[in-house]
Amino acid sequence: MKLTDEQKEILHSIKKIRKGQIVKINAFAGTGKTFILAEIAKSMPYKTFLYLAFNKSIVEESRRKFPKNVFISTTHSLAHKAIVQKDTAVRPDYKSAEVADILKIDFQKASDALKVLNTFFSSSEKTIRSGQSEAHYHASQLYKMMEQGDIEITHSFYLKKFQLKSDHGINHFDYVLLDEAQDTNDVTLDIFLRAKGSKILVGDTHQAIYGFRGAEDAMQKAKADYSFYLSNTFRCCTHIVDRANFILKNFKGEHVPIVSSATAKPEDNTFAVISRTNGKIIEAFGEFDEDYRLIKHPAMIFALPFAINHWLSDEKEQIRPEYEWLKKFNEEAELKDYAEKTGDIELSSCFTIAKRYRKALYYFYKKAMIAYRAKKGIVLTTAHISKGLEFDRVELESDFPALDQVFAEGGEGKLNAIEEANLYYVATTRAKWHIDDKSKNCKFFEV
Repeated sequence: MKLTDEQKEILHSIKKIRKGQIVKINAFAGTGKTFILAEIAKSMPYKTFLYLAFNKSIVEESRRKFPKNVFISTTHSLAHKAIVQKDTAVRPDYKSAEVADILKIDFQKASDALKVLNTFFSSSEKTIRSGQSEAHYHASQLYKMMEQGDIEITHSFYLKKFQLKSDHGINHFDYVLLDEAQDTNDVTLDIFLRAKGSKILVGDTHQAIYGFRGAEDAMQKAKADYSFYLSNTFRCCTHIVDRANFILKNFKGEHVPIVSSATAKPEDNTFAVISRTNGKIIEAFGEFDEDYRLIKHPAMIFALPFAINHWLSDEKEQIRPEYEWLKKFNEEAELKDYAEKTGDIELSSCFTIAKRYRKALYYFYKKAMIAYRAKKGIVLTTAHISKGLEFDRVELESDFPALDQVFAEGGEGKLNAIEEANLYYVATTRAKWHIDDKSKNCKFFEV
């Protein structure tokens, strides 16, 4: 593959950086960020590299792309080996209902404590200030119980304990590479930045879409000695790129335009319908009889609508623990008002779906399970899950909010305008050749 001028400049400059210096590569959608990292490693076979991948699936995929001088791992995997004993049980994050039972406190206090604890786990802070509030005190109690083995530890706990170590065992690498840096939380960023080798962050600041999980955009936060752009996309044709550039320039203030370097013959073999919410996916099973293929397990898609249906049917004992908060609302109007005031677009969508379909949701779930097992068909997915994928044709559903309205409203309790713009950009740039935009944002591109 012939290198672009941007790629050549990066490869030339990387060899000159000194130990400990930081390089940022802001790589737009489809510009080959994994490719450039592999080329960097290949260009210096005498150097050792640590590649910190976003998840296990990326680890497996990357092992086929990188040379042998690159050690590939997730940060959680490094932490697990360093912190977790062989016979130690590890579980997912605790739910508020479980914390309420453990600490013998009410649900609201448990929920507040969990927020403090999870914020601490994803931060670079060294301690929980237990005297700051009652929630901090309870969060500190939970943390100490995990430390003492009184309750099972979580994945977030051992990653935090790893971050607090003075030596992470990665200082012997000449270079440390951090992929998907726009979705890195502070605890991982701190581990990365304290490595003694030269450090390279790669990501797309406009694809930061996991703020609701505590992720921070390291592309914005980290101070770099050198910064580069990869702006030539090999995925998207010109008219797709024009849409992406419009969004980034007008809503994000991006001054570097994306350039289409897609030279292949246009095809129409793969097709995806991308929605903003899970509710819209469920609606597709109710309204259309297409041969869909799901890439997200239906249990995750239907969980909230099922819980709302139980709430609407006064079957509160069947509501799963993670949705216990629904019991705080006594009337439908209260729940709808809460969803509107907090800007919770997922809750609003799922409430509408549960209200409309009620028991029929269980029939749709069976259809969704068939679609999940399907090997071919129209891919039905949300913007969050579509990240990293590409299709010849993409249809954007109507539940993406109008960006001009989102940015005009802004403010506390509203949709995060930046993340909504990022989500729309991510969904748009999944398309290689064709796009059918049913969202309110199509008005920006009408001739």
